[in-house]
Amino acid sequence: MVAWLAFRGNRRPIRDAALFAAPSAVMVGSWLLFNWAYFGDPLEFQRGVWSAQSQQAAIAAQGGVATGGHLIDSLWYYGGATALCAGFILTMLGVGGTIAFLSRIRHVGPTALLLLSALPFNVFALWARQSVIQLPWTHPAGILNVRYGVMMVPGLAAMATLGAVLMARSGPAWRKGMLLASLAGVAVQVGVFTLDWPAGAGALREGVAIRDGDRRQQHASDWLAAHYDGGRVLVDEAINISPRSRIALKNRVYRWTWELGTKALATPENNVDWVVVDSHHADGVVARAIAGRESFNNRFDRAFEDDGLAIWRRR
Repeated sequence: MVAWLAFRGNRRPIRDAALFAAPSAVMVGSWLLFNWAYFGDPLEFQRGVWSAQSQQAAIAAQGGVATGGHLIDSLWYYGGATALCAGFILTMLGVGGTIAFLSRIRHVGPTALLLLSALPFNVFALWARQSVIQLPWTHPAGILNVRYGVMMVPGLAAMATLGAVLMARSGPAWRKGMLLASLAGVAVQVGVFTLDWPAGAGALREGVAIRDGDRRQQHASDWLAAHYDGGRVLVDEAINISPRSRIALKNRVYRWTWELGTKALATPENNVDWVVVDSHHADGVVARAIAGRESFNNRFDRAFEDDGLAIWRRR
Protein backbone atom coordinates (compact mmCIF):
# COMPACT_ATOMS: atom_id res chain seq x y z
CA MET A 1 0.00 0.00 0.00
CA VAL A 2 2.85 2.37 0.84
CA ALA A 3 4.56 1.53 -2.45
CA TRP A 4 1.34 2.26 -4.33
CA LEU A 5 0.86 5.62 -2.62
CA ALA A 6 4.49 6.52 -3.27
CA PHE A 7 4.17 5.58 -6.94
CA ARG A 8 1.04 7.70 -7.32
CA GLY A 9 2.81 10.61 -5.62
CA ASN A 10 5.83 10.41 -7.96
CA ARG A 11 8.07 9.29 -5.13
CA ARG A 12 10.33 6.23 -4.80
CA PRO A 13 8.00 3.29 -4.08
CA ILE A 14 10.66 0.70 -3.19
CA ARG A 15 12.56 3.02 -0.87
CA ASP A 16 9.45 4.33 0.86
CA ALA A 17 7.99 0.85 1.33
CA ALA A 18 11.30 -0.42 2.73
CA LEU A 19 11.55 2.48 5.19
CA PHE A 20 7.98 1.90 6.31
CA ALA A 21 8.54 -1.83 6.80
CA ALA A 22 11.97 -1.58 8.43
CA PRO A 23 10.90 -1.25 12.12
CA SER A 24 8.51 -4.18 11.82
CA ALA A 25 11.11 -6.21 9.93
CA VAL A 26 13.62 -5.65 12.75
CA MET A 27 11.09 -6.95 15.28
CA VAL A 28 10.29 -9.98 13.12
CA GLY A 29 13.98 -10.75 12.75
CA SER A 30 14.52 -10.36 16.48
CA TRP A 31 11.64 -12.76 17.21
CA LEU A 32 13.04 -15.37 14.82
CA LEU A 33 16.48 -14.99 16.40
CA PHE A 34 15.04 -15.36 19.91
CA ASN A 35 13.20 -18.56 18.94
CA TRP A 36 16.34 -19.97 17.35
CA ALA A 37 18.54 -19.13 20.35
CA TYR A 38 16.08 -20.21 23.05
CA PHE A 39 14.36 -23.19 21.44
CA GLY A 40 16.77 -24.20 18.67
CA ASP A 41 14.11 -23.54 16.02
CA PRO A 42 13.44 -20.09 14.53
CA LEU A 43 9.87 -21.21 13.77
CA GLU A 44 9.13 -22.58 17.24
CA PHE A 45 6.36 -20.01 17.65
CA GLN A 46 4.77 -21.40 14.47
CA ARG A 47 5.05 -25.16 14.95
CA GLY A 48 6.23 -25.75 18.51
CA VAL A 49 4.29 -27.36 21.33
CA TRP A 50 2.95 -23.99 22.55
CA SER A 51 2.12 -22.61 19.10
CA ALA A 52 -1.39 -21.82 17.89
CA GLN A 53 -1.03 -24.71 15.45
CA SER A 54 -0.41 -27.19 18.26
CA GLN A 55 -3.18 -25.72 20.38
CA GLN A 56 -5.66 -26.28 17.56
CA ALA A 57 -4.56 -29.91 17.10
CA ALA A 58 -6.81 -31.24 19.88
CA ILE A 59 -9.79 -29.30 18.53
CA ALA A 60 -9.01 -30.47 15.00
CA ALA A 61 -8.91 -34.10 16.18
CA GLN A 62 -12.51 -33.68 17.34
CA GLY A 63 -13.57 -32.15 14.03
CA GLY A 64 -13.74 -28.63 15.45
CA VAL A 65 -11.59 -26.90 12.80
CA ALA A 66 -14.05 -26.96 9.92
CA THR A 67 -12.37 -24.12 8.03
CA GLY A 68 -9.00 -25.80 7.47
CA GLY A 69 -8.17 -25.77 3.76
CA HIS A 70 -11.52 -24.17 2.84
CA LEU A 71 -11.19 -20.52 1.82
CA ILE A 72 -14.91 -19.77 1.39
CA ASP A 73 -15.76 -21.37 4.74
CA SER A 74 -12.98 -19.37 6.39
CA LEU A 75 -14.41 -16.16 4.98
CA TRP A 76 -17.92 -17.17 6.06
CA TYR A 77 -16.84 -17.99 9.61
CA TYR A 78 -14.87 -14.79 10.07
CA GLY A 79 -17.64 -12.76 8.49
CA GLY A 80 -20.06 -14.29 11.01
CA ALA A 81 -17.78 -13.39 13.92
CA THR A 82 -17.49 -9.86 12.57
CA ALA A 83 -21.26 -9.50 12.25
CA LEU A 84 -21.80 -10.73 15.81
CA CYS A 85 -19.28 -8.23 17.19
CA ALA A 86 -20.14 -5.17 15.09
CA GLY A 87 -23.81 -6.02 14.67
CA PHE A 88 -25.41 -7.21 11.43
CA ILE A 89 -26.75 -3.75 10.53
CA LEU A 90 -23.44 -1.94 11.01
CA THR A 91 -21.63 -4.74 9.20
CA MET A 92 -23.87 -4.29 6.17
CA LEU A 93 -23.34 -0.51 6.29
CA GLY A 94 -19.59 -1.13 6.35
CA VAL A 95 -19.75 -3.58 3.45
CA GLY A 96 -21.87 -1.14 1.45
CA GLY A 97 -19.46 1.66 2.22
CA THR A 98 -16.52 -0.48 1.11
CA ILE A 99 -18.20 -1.18 -2.23
CA ALA A 100 -18.91 2.52 -2.76
CA PHE A 101 -15.36 3.37 -1.71
CA LEU A 102 -13.75 0.83 -4.05
CA SER A 103 -15.87 2.01 -6.97
CA ARG A 104 -14.29 5.46 -6.67
CA ILE A 105 -10.85 4.51 -5.41
CA ARG A 106 -9.16 6.38 -8.27
CA HIS A 107 -10.49 9.61 -6.89
CA VAL A 108 -9.80 9.05 -3.19
CA GLY A 109 -6.87 7.80 -1.16
CA PRO A 110 -6.71 4.04 -0.43
CA THR A 111 -5.06 4.42 3.00
CA ALA A 112 -8.28 3.57 4.84
CA LEU A 113 -8.13 0.07 3.32
CA LEU A 114 -5.29 -0.70 5.73
CA LEU A 115 -7.91 -0.82 8.49
CA LEU A 116 -9.37 -3.88 6.77
CA SER A 117 -6.10 -5.84 6.92
CA ALA A 118 -7.57 -7.92 9.77
CA LEU A 119 -9.83 -9.61 7.20
CA PRO A 120 -7.20 -11.37 5.05
CA PHE A 121 -5.08 -12.13 8.12
CA ASN A 122 -7.87 -13.91 10.01
CA VAL A 123 -9.25 -15.66 6.93
CA PHE A 124 -5.78 -16.99 6.16
CA ALA A 125 -5.30 -18.11 9.79
CA LEU A 126 -8.58 -20.04 9.65
CA TRP A 127 -7.71 -21.57 6.27
CA ALA A 128 -4.23 -22.58 7.50
CA ARG A 129 -5.61 -24.24 10.69
CA GLN A 130 -3.81 -21.65 12.82
CA SER A 131 -7.08 -20.43 14.30
CA VAL A 132 -10.57 -21.69 15.02
CA ILE A 133 -13.94 -19.98 15.35
CA GLN A 134 -17.24 -21.53 16.35
CA LEU A 135 -20.55 -19.70 15.83
CA PRO A 136 -24.08 -20.48 17.01
CA TRP A 137 -25.10 -21.61 13.51
CA THR A 138 -21.99 -23.56 12.52
CA HIS A 139 -21.10 -27.21 13.06
CA PRO A 140 -20.03 -27.74 15.71
CA ALA A 141 -22.08 -24.89 17.13
CA GLY A 142 -20.58 -22.74 19.84
CA ILE A 143 -19.30 -19.37 20.95
CA LEU A 144 -15.56 -19.69 20.52
CA ASN A 145 -13.15 -16.89 19.55
CA VAL A 146 -16.03 -14.74 18.33
CA ARG A 147 -14.07 -11.81 19.79
CA TYR A 148 -11.69 -11.98 16.81
CA GLY A 149 -14.34 -10.08 14.88
CA VAL A 150 -13.67 -6.98 17.00
CA MET A 151 -10.58 -6.32 14.86
CA MET A 152 -12.83 -5.44 11.94
CA VAL A 153 -14.90 -2.83 13.80
CA PRO A 154 -12.56 0.16 13.12
CA GLY A 155 -12.37 -0.70 9.42
CA LEU A 156 -16.12 -1.15 9.07
CA ALA A 157 -16.76 2.14 10.88
CA ALA A 158 -14.33 3.99 8.61
CA MET A 159 -15.66 2.43 5.41
CA ALA A 160 -19.30 3.04 6.38
CA THR A 161 -18.48 6.71 6.99
CA LEU A 162 -16.39 7.14 3.83
CA GLY A 163 -18.99 5.38 1.71
CA ALA A 164 -21.73 7.60 3.08
CA VAL A 165 -19.65 10.71 2.41
CA LEU A 166 -18.93 9.66 -1.17
CA MET A 167 -22.59 8.95 -1.88
CA ALA A 168 -23.65 12.19 -0.20
CA ARG A 169 -21.60 14.11 -2.76
CA SER A 170 -24.10 13.05 -5.40
CA GLY A 171 -26.44 15.84 -4.33
CA PRO A 172 -28.41 17.43 -1.46
CA ALA A 173 -31.08 14.72 -1.53
CA TRP A 174 -28.43 11.99 -1.27
CA ARG A 175 -26.75 13.90 1.56
CA LYS A 176 -29.92 14.01 3.64
CA GLY A 177 -30.81 10.44 2.78
CA MET A 178 -27.40 9.06 3.77
CA LEU A 179 -27.39 11.02 7.02
CA LEU A 180 -30.83 9.72 7.98
CA ALA A 181 -29.99 6.16 6.92
CA SER A 182 -26.74 6.19 8.91
CA LEU A 183 -28.37 7.55 12.05
CA ALA A 184 -31.26 5.11 11.74
CA GLY A 185 -28.88 2.18 11.24
CA VAL A 186 -26.81 3.07 14.30
CA ALA A 187 -29.92 3.62 16.44
CA VAL A 188 -31.47 0.30 15.41
CA GLN A 189 -28.23 -1.61 16.01
CA VAL A 190 -27.79 -0.06 19.45
CA GLY A 191 -31.39 -0.99 20.19
CA VAL A 192 -30.80 -4.60 19.12
CA PHE A 193 -27.76 -4.83 21.38
CA THR A 194 -29.67 -3.28 24.28
CA LEU A 195 -32.56 -5.74 24.05
CA ASP A 196 -30.31 -8.56 25.22
CA TRP A 197 -27.36 -6.83 26.88
CA PRO A 198 -24.63 -7.98 27.26
CA ALA A 199 -25.30 -11.40 25.75
CA GLY A 200 -26.64 -9.77 22.58
CA ALA A 201 -23.27 -8.26 21.69
CA GLY A 202 -20.99 -10.86 20.10
CA ALA A 203 -17.68 -10.07 21.79
CA LEU A 204 -19.36 -9.81 25.20
CA ARG A 205 -21.48 -12.85 24.44
CA GLU A 206 -18.38 -15.04 24.47
CA GLY A 207 -17.36 -13.78 27.90
CA VAL A 208 -20.88 -14.29 29.25
CA ALA A 209 -20.94 -17.83 27.85
CA ILE A 210 -17.69 -18.66 29.63
CA ARG A 211 -18.84 -16.98 32.84
CA ASP A 212 -22.17 -18.81 32.95
CA GLY A 213 -21.12 -22.02 31.25
CA ASP A 214 -20.54 -24.08 34.39
CA ARG A 215 -22.21 -23.27 37.71
CA ARG A 216 -19.59 -25.26 39.63
CA GLN A 217 -16.75 -23.23 38.15
CA GLN A 218 -18.42 -19.98 39.09
CA HIS A 219 -19.03 -21.27 42.61
CA ALA A 220 -15.35 -22.21 42.84
CA SER A 221 -14.29 -18.79 41.55
CA ASP A 222 -16.44 -17.07 44.17
CA TRP A 223 -14.91 -19.28 46.89
CA LEU A 224 -11.39 -18.44 45.71
CA ALA A 225 -12.24 -14.73 45.66
CA ALA A 226 -13.00 -15.01 49.39
CA HIS A 227 -10.23 -17.42 50.46
CA TYR A 228 -7.26 -17.10 48.08
CA ASP A 229 -4.32 -15.54 49.94
CA GLY A 230 -1.51 -15.91 47.44
CA GLY A 231 0.63 -18.62 45.91
CA ARG A 232 0.70 -20.63 42.71
CA VAL A 233 -2.42 -22.43 41.56
CA LEU A 234 -2.28 -25.57 39.41
CA VAL A 235 -5.46 -25.52 37.31
CA ASP A 236 -7.08 -28.37 35.41
CA GLU A 237 -7.15 -27.47 31.71
CA ALA A 238 -10.93 -28.00 31.60
CA ILE A 239 -11.57 -25.31 34.25
CA ASN A 240 -12.01 -21.58 33.70
CA ILE A 241 -11.13 -19.54 36.78
CA SER A 242 -12.89 -16.17 36.78
CA PRO A 243 -10.82 -12.96 37.02
CA ARG A 244 -12.87 -12.04 40.10
CA SER A 245 -10.92 -14.74 41.96
CA ARG A 246 -8.05 -12.21 42.04
CA ILE A 247 -5.51 -14.84 41.02
CA ALA A 248 -2.87 -13.15 38.87
CA LEU A 249 -2.09 -14.83 35.56
CA LYS A 250 1.53 -15.29 36.62
CA ASN A 251 0.33 -17.47 39.51
CA ARG A 252 -1.88 -19.71 37.37
CA VAL A 253 -0.10 -22.88 36.33
CA TYR A 254 -1.38 -25.12 33.52
CA ARG A 255 0.16 -28.13 31.86
CA TRP A 256 1.43 -25.87 29.05
CA THR A 257 2.98 -23.26 31.37
CA TRP A 258 6.59 -22.98 30.25
CA GLU A 259 8.87 -25.18 32.38
CA LEU A 260 6.79 -24.78 35.56
CA GLY A 261 3.83 -26.73 34.16
CA THR A 262 5.89 -29.89 33.73
CA LYS A 263 7.42 -29.55 37.22
CA ALA A 264 4.06 -28.88 38.85
CA LEU A 265 2.55 -32.00 37.31
CA ALA A 266 5.54 -34.14 38.28
CA THR A 267 5.65 -32.98 41.92
CA PRO A 268 2.71 -30.68 42.70
CA GLU A 269 3.48 -30.76 46.44
CA ASN A 270 6.82 -29.02 45.77
CA ASN A 271 5.81 -26.45 43.17
CA VAL A 272 2.30 -25.13 43.85
CA ASP A 273 0.18 -24.01 46.79
CA TRP A 274 -3.27 -24.74 45.38
CA VAL A 275 -4.72 -27.32 42.98
CA VAL A 276 -8.04 -26.94 41.17
CA VAL A 277 -9.21 -30.21 39.61
CA ASP A 278 -12.41 -31.60 38.11
CA SER A 279 -13.16 -35.30 38.61
CA HIS A 280 -15.57 -35.09 35.64
CA HIS A 281 -12.39 -34.60 33.64
CA ALA A 282 -10.80 -37.70 35.15
CA ASP A 283 -8.49 -38.28 32.19
CA GLY A 284 -6.96 -34.81 32.60
CA VAL A 285 -3.29 -34.47 33.43
CA VAL A 286 -3.93 -32.67 36.73
CA ALA A 287 -6.32 -35.38 37.94
CA ARG A 288 -3.74 -38.04 37.08
CA ALA A 289 -0.96 -36.04 38.74
CA ILE A 290 -2.60 -36.07 42.17
CA ALA A 291 -4.52 -39.37 42.06
CA GLY A 292 -3.25 -41.74 44.78
CA ARG A 293 -0.18 -39.56 45.42
CA GLU A 294 0.66 -39.99 49.10
CA SER A 295 3.12 -37.11 49.26
CA PHE A 296 0.43 -34.81 47.85
CA ASN A 297 -2.21 -35.99 50.34
CA ASN A 298 0.23 -35.46 53.21
CA ARG A 299 0.66 -31.77 52.34
CA PHE A 300 -2.72 -30.72 50.91
CA ASP A 301 -6.25 -30.59 52.27
CA ARG A 302 -9.39 -30.50 50.15
CA ALA A 303 -10.83 -27.10 51.08
CA PHE A 304 -13.68 -26.93 48.57
CA GLU A 305 -15.81 -29.42 46.65
CA ASP A 306 -18.84 -29.02 44.43
CA ASP A 307 -20.06 -31.97 42.38
CA GLY A 308 -16.62 -33.25 41.50
CA LEU A 309 -14.83 -29.90 41.22
CA ALA A 310 -12.37 -29.66 44.09
CA ILE A 311 -9.87 -27.12 45.37
CA TRP A 312 -6.92 -28.44 47.32
CA ARG A 313 -4.93 -26.12 49.58
CA ARG A 314 -1.46 -26.58 51.03
CA ARG A 315 -1.47 -26.96 54.79
